[in-house]
Amino acid sequence: MTHVAIICGYDRFSDLHQYAADVAAQLAGERVDAVVVSGGFTSPRSGISEAALMARVLTENIPDLVVVLEERAMTTLDNLVFGRHLAEHLFGRISRFVVFCDVAHRMKVAVLSRIILGVDATVRAVHRVVPWFTYAFEPVSIVVESTAALVHPLRSPLSRLAALSKGLSDSSRR
Repeated sequence: MTHVAIICGYDRFSDLHQYAADVAAQLAGERVDAVVVSGGFTSPRSGISEAALMARVLTENIPDLVVVLEERAMTTLDNLVFGRHLAEHLFGRISRFVVFCDVAHRMKVAVLSRIILGVDATVRAVHRVVPWFTYAFEPVSIVVESTAALVHPLRSPLSRLAALSKGLSDSSRR
């Protein structure tokens, strides 16, 4: 029975380092066999992915942790879909998922986790300061990403739209 944590990444140039350290503190109390850190190359100004930055912080705080990078995600939905696929590809059947996110995205992650990972997934939220418009836009984001979770052909266009909103072109995405 394999237990895997998926850690959702956020803006590379915000407080991602502190967020990852806070996740590491909570992760220390969880029983997981591996961690999938999920977050793509979301800034045209950086050559490092969200996942790579978080992995570095996690392994500094928990040296023996098995960490797997998922570096394609542009959305929360991507974090969960790609994280699950990678975990199942590497470890086979997963008996339990624990998903880490920030408080602002907790409701969306809970809804998407239920759809993508099943009823046994657990969501853990970490406090971090986010702009007010993140909270204001979150209800719309929940509807849009949940719809894309249920209507699979919408996932790729949503991911491309998210990349464009972050200043990335199709050719600059890795």
